[in-house]
Order: sequence, then C-alpha cells, then structure tokens
Amino acid sequence: MSFTSTIPPITSRTNAVKVNLSPSKKRPISPDGAFSDSGPAPSSREIWQWTLTKAAIAPCFVKDVFDMKESGVRANDDYFWLGRVPCRTVQLVGVLVGVQAYEKRVIYYVDDGSAVIECAHKHQPPPSTPRKSNKPRSKYQPIASSSVVATPLEVALARPIAGVGTSVRIVGRVKTYKRTRQIEVDEIDRCLSVNDEPNHWRMVASLHRDHYSLPIPFVVPAAVALVATASVLPHAEEPQTPKRSNPLPNSSPFSTRTTSSPAKSIPHASPPRLRHPSRLHRQDLTANTFRIYLKHYMDHATPPRTTGLGDNLSDLRSESTDDEDGFPETPTKRIHHRQRGSRHRLSGEVVDSTPRPGKKISGSAYCHYTPKPYRCNSAVKDEDVRPGGFHGFTLSYLRRVPELAHLASRIVQAEGRRRAREERKAGKTKPADTKPKEKLKTKTKRLFVWAVVKLHEEGSIVLWDGPVRDVDMVHCGDMWKGGNDSVASRTGVSMLSCSSTAIGFESEDEDEGELSDPPVGEDAYIPLNAAYLANVVEAAIKSLTERSVTKTLRSFQRPPAPDGPTKDEITRYLKKSDERWARLGDWIVQETLELLKEEGRVWSVASDRWLLCSPEC
Repeated sequence: MSFTSTIPPITSRTNAVKVNLSPSKKRPISPDGAFSDSGPAPSSREIWQWTLTKAAIAPCFVKDVFDMKESGVRANDDYFWLGRVPCRTVQLVGVLVGVQAYEKRVIYYVDDGSAVIECAHKHQPPPSTPRKSNKPRSKYQPIASSSVVATPLEVALARPIAGVGTSVRIVGRVKTYKRTRQIEVDEIDRCLSVNDEPNHWRMVASLHRDHYSLPIPFVVPAAVALVATASVLPHAEEPQTPKRSNPLPNSSPFSTRTTSSPAKSIPHASPPRLRHPSRLHRQDLTANTFRIYLKHYMDHATPPRTTGLGDNLSDLRSESTDDEDGFPETPTKRIHHRQRGSRHRLSGEVVDSTPRPGKKISGSAYCHYTPKPYRCNSAVKDEDVRPGGFHGFTLSYLRRVPELAHLASRIVQAEGRRRAREERKAGKTKPADTKPKEKLKTKTKRLFVWAVVKLHEEGSIVLWDGPVRDVDMVHCGDMWKGGNDSVASRTGVSMLSCSSTAIGFESEDEDEGELSDPPVGEDAYIPLNAAYLANVVEAAIKSLTERSVTKTLRSFQRPPAPDGPTKDEITRYLKKSDERWARLGDWIVQETLELLKEEGRVWSVASDRWLLCSPEC
C-alpha cells in the first residue's frame, strides 16, 4: 500500500498585466501629453508648416522664450512648445539695455522685466573697395612691383536703429545658440507710444490664461494648414532687405515703377516716372514723345511754395545780406545778372546765377551750380497762395523748365538729322539758300506751341483764368527716372553743346540765347484731371437733379424720387454750359465720378446714375 497521494492541479486565475516597453508606433506621442488619444493628432510636419505662418507669431515674455521646450524633431522642422502651442516666431516688447554693432549684424540686448535676451539683426553690408595710394611710380622701380598698393579694407559697421534706453518691438525666430536661446530678428521697430509695453504685458497675460495654458490639445487650423507652405517661406530663404537688381535698359522711354511685392496693394501708389530726357534714345526723339513728356510734367509738377508776406520779406532780407555785391538781387533785370556773371568769370569764380535753357554752360560751371531757395512773389494775391490751390502753366514757364527745354532742343536737332539723311538718300542737290537759317531757339519754341495746341485739342489741358506759376520759380522736381538729376543735366548740356554745330545751326550768342520776358496777359493752361474736375462735376449733378425736379413740379404730378444724371448726360451738360469743356472726354468724367464716390460725395444708383450724398451720409 502506497502512501503516495496525487494532488490534483489547482488552477488559479490571476489578472495578467501587459506592460508596453516602448510606445506604439501607430500614433506618435507629443511631448508633455499635448495631444490626447481622442482624434487624429497632427504630424510634426503639419505643425512645423503652421509655425511658418503669420498666425503662429506668439506674443510672449522673454522668460517664456527660455522656458520653451524643444520639439525633439530634426533640425529642418525645428520648433518649440510654448505651453500647449507650437511656436517658432515670437513677438517681444522691451527696453534696449545694450547694443553691439558688427560688420554684418547688430546685437540688441532686450529687457522686458522678466529676463534679458540677445537679439541678432543681420544686415547687408555695402561693398567696400580697397583704397589705392596715389604715390607716383619711381623711374627705377622694378616692373614686378606694383605702383598701386591696396590698403586694408575699410570696415563699415552696421548702423543700429535705436540706442540704449529705447523701447522697441521685435519679431523674430527663436534659435538655440551656444546652449542658450537667441532671437534672430525679422523686424525691429521703435515703440511709438509709452503704452505699448504695458499693453503687451496685458495681452501676453491674457494669452497665457486663455490660450497657452489650456488643458485641451492643440489643433492646427484646417484653412491655414492647406496654405502654410505657399504663404510663408522659411527664414533662411527670406532676406530682410532684398537687393534691387538693375534692370536691362528698355528702348521705350515710357517705363513705370513697379512694386516689389505683387501681393500687397498700395492704395495711393506713387506716380509713374518717365526716363530722364537726357537718357532717351535717338529713335524716341519725336514730337509725340515731347507731347507726352510735357503732359507728364504738367500732371506731376510740385505745387509752388506758398508762404506769407512776412516770410517773403525775411527771405528778401536774408538774400540782401548774403548777396556777394552787397545789394539785393532783382530778378527782373537780367542785365545785372549778365554783368555780375561776366565779372565772376573774369575773376575765375563760378557763376551762381540761374542758367537759362538757351545758354551754353560749361560742365564745371554746372557741376558747382547750387539752386537757390524759392522766393514768393509779393504780387500774388492771398487767395492765390492758399494751400492746395491750382496754378496754371504758361508757355513762358514751360520753356524755362531745363529738362523740357533740353528735350525740345534734342528733338529739333534729331529731326534735322533725319531730314538731312533723307535728302542724301534721295540724291537731291540742295540749292543755295538765300534766306538766313532759322535759329534753334525759334524751332524749339514752335515745338512747345505745337505740343500745347495738340494737348488742348485732345482735351488733356484746358484754359485757366486763375493764378499762374511764376517764371522765376521753375520747379525741377524728381519726376524723372534715371539716377541723379544733376548728372543727367550735365550730360545733356554737354550733348547739346557738342551737337549744335553738327547739323548746321547758327552759333548763338549768350545774350541772344536768353528767353524774352513773358508777355502781359499770356494764356495759361491747367491739366484736366479728376481732382480739378471734381467740383465742376458735383455742381453739374446738382444742377441736372434740380432741373429734373422742376420739370416734374410743372407737370402737376407727384414728384418721384430723383434718379440722377448719367455719365453721358453730365458730359453733354458741361460741353453746352461752357466752351472750356468743349473737348471734354467721357473717360475723365468717369474718373471724376469714381473719385467723388471714394470721397463720399456722390453715390451711384441703378442704370449708372449718380446722385449727391446728403450730409448725413
């Protein structure tokens, strides 16, 4: 008998615990549990693309920049976590406590009360050239040695935009630099108000409470995620100050200035700038070109300076004390200018008088010419010098504009060359001329008259009975495209003096080249634009509307709501009301109506009809 007993196995139920030694690869876990398991989490690439947009710029404190946690992704998609929000670009407002300028960058040390951070602003340094020594080469110097010795390059330091103690607003990218954080500046501006820094504190505190520190996961906006890559480029590919490339010269003189960014629309764009008259090609020297340039000058000339009588007297006193002869200069007596100029030339000094278009001025005299300040004519009435008033152009004034006078001379000479070339090709024998040759000044005046008449016939300019521009205050503004005006003017003067004898014009004396005094009661013209025609069109709409209401009252009918005149009705009314508007075009009336609509003075009803706005509008 065996004392051995068999014990049946006891099955015990134990709860097995499954421990994951590594995180699941199907769903990436964001740092600090920023995303929960509910719903699909955005990938690191999507988050990085969103941080490139302008909506991802995070206003924060300097302390927040140091407390940000790294994303842990590769360097190309690097970003940081500001609480639950991914961040790559921040906005800081603080006081500059230190500035250090280098050749290619400026380091700003910004303190906002929470910490101090280093902000690096890169610059494009100007090209520096080595300085050459002017020592003459010795006669016995070996050929191998060079007489031009290059000195070390002059390092031009970048110029800071503000000094220590200035409040600034900085937008830039957060970077890890030497085991600390640094801001790579994209934009830096001075604070315009002392309240900018407290307002920034209040906004950041509100964002921390309502956005950065919320317990819910961050979700990339769908509309922004689709266009994130196309809207904003990485910082490395976007320079702060783009270089302007010089375009190839265009044969057409009527080139306009374009903006660098087509996405941004400027409401008040700068007027187009034509090429400088001295830089026009020979094929562009035609009468039609001169007509276009004359209209461009009348459209964009700067209004004359308007000063009071007291300023005028003080200017005259200062000129009388600074005059070299000790007497006030009288602009009406040109003999005094000529005598004084000849006296200076005999003494070897530079002429300081205003050059006339007909004079032949040497290059050195034009280089040292310094224009005098404007002088107000005391004969002008007070209502004529009101701010924003219109001033007409006379033929005498236009002929005294140096650029237009020089262009007219070039066109007359070019036309003479063309005719001489055609006669040589045709093989015509030119008979001996018994009549004297026509002077260049007479031909240029004829070109001015032709251009003014053509502009008046096409309706671009109209007669003007108001104040006119003074011929002693000719404006030579920066309205031409082609570099420095003085350089172009010197080039034009030399070209004019060199080519005047090549085509057979008579050499004119200096006194004969001066223009005559403007006649009394000379006709004046003004360019027809929307600003000048605005009040006229507004009065026409009012008159036509009242006329329509009067007809309705005479017919003993119930007066309906006024419908207003159309563009064609306004044009016909103006043409019949005054001979000045006989050549008025529909296009200028349409432009004027659009201008009045923008200013809130008229509004358009059905069927393209216009009514005046009430004072309550």
